Amino acid sequence: MIEEYEAKVVGFGNSVADVIASASPEGAWDVEPYRDTFGRVNWADVRADIGKAAMSTLRQTPYGLLWLDQG
Repeated sequence: MIEEYEAKVVGFGNSVADVIASASPEGAWDVEPYRDTFGRVNWADVRADIGKAAMSTLRQTPYGLLWLDQG
């Protein structure tokens, strides 16, 4: 079961920002559309978009967040 989950991990971290950073270390994930007029990222919207297509989910674990590919 552990190997099955490891194969599905897209990113991980203590916050949505950490998860996005680990999923895209080169900065390929564009968060600009989620920024407000003051430059702050709306992480709730990012999290909602990750789950919209039902192809991936963010799961809270005792160790942090996991972004899992469900496809």
